[in-house]
Amino acid sequence: MSSPPAPKPSDFQEPLKQALSLLLRRKQEGIEWVKASHVASALVKEHGLQAHWKTIGTLLSDNPHLAARRKRKNKREFRILAAGEQEVSKGENPIIFVNPTKAVQSVVTLHDFFAGFEGSVRVCDPYFDVITLQHLEAFSSATAIRLLTSSITDTPTLRMALTTFASQKQIEVRKPVGDVLHDRYIIDNNSMLIMGTSLNSFGKKQSFVIKTGQDIRAALLANFDQLWAASKPWP
Repeated sequence: MSSPPAPKPSDFQEPLKQALSLLLRRKQEGIEWVKASHVASALVKEHGLQAHWKTIGTLLSDNPHLAARRKRKNKREFRILAAGEQEVSKGENPIIFVNPTKAVQSVVTLHDFFAGFEGSVRVCDPYFDVITLQHLEAFSSATAIRLLTSSITDTPTLRMALTTFASQKQIEVRKPVGDVLHDRYIIDNNSMLIMGTSLNSFGKKQSFVIKTGQDIRAALLANFDQLWAASKPWP
């Protein structure tokens, strides 16, 4: 999966956004986890920006919705999350290419985006099966999930998995009358993604994931809510 080059840390005045930009650049270079000391050092050497590694560590630790944290060999390491990418990419509508030869990394990146989605998440996807449900588990910050779908692989396994999922997070599945669904998109309280393929086949073929502007989000949010109101609950 590839995406447009990250903004330069020097484009920002805030140390937090400078650090996030550096993390995003490293991620695009194939380095997922970065030490706070490396961030501080790279900011100085590559961009002429002064920031103590302890300050970097504190800023990123205080914003867990923007960057994940782990400790390795007594050193704090950080990985930028989808919300962090959005924070340093405001004003842009990134287009992300899904390369099936790097399917695992594509799924990891997609789930990073999902982890940053908040509030009530609306998912429109014509196809629904157990794999779809596995992807929905990545919406860790969502308070509820509404799935609008039309073609359901109705099996005991899916029903059991849905029951288990519903015991952990509020989820509703509805099916509209007639064959009216085609587009795949996901909307939360602040943003929207257009998916080039259904979740149950994500990573299998070349496709795109596109973050839209607020105008498109507003139009499709109204359309989703209208379809939702006229659809029947499943199962």
